[in-house]
Amino acid sequence: MILILLVKKLWQKIIIGSIAGIIILFVMTSRIYLGVHYPSDTIGGMTFGMAGIFISISLYQLVLPGLKNWMHRMNWRDKSPDLSK
Repeated sequence: MILILLVKKLWQKIIIGSIAGIIILFVMTSRIYLGVHYPSDTIGGMTFGMAGIFISISLYQLVLPGLKNWMHRMNWRDKSPDLSK
């Protein structure tokens, strides 16, 4: 999913997100089909993963202004991609 942040064009982001979503759904259904997991297990795992992603992004956005100020005081240049666009 990091690839979505690196591409600039919207149509590329949509294609990458769609392919990733299809792969996730295929893996979920294969786990259920093979009898390795119950449907509730796969839904719970997906929900847990999404919650982790959303919490990480939220914490990053909360810490980012203070981190930029600290880097400016240390005379460090931020070379990471700008996620606000």
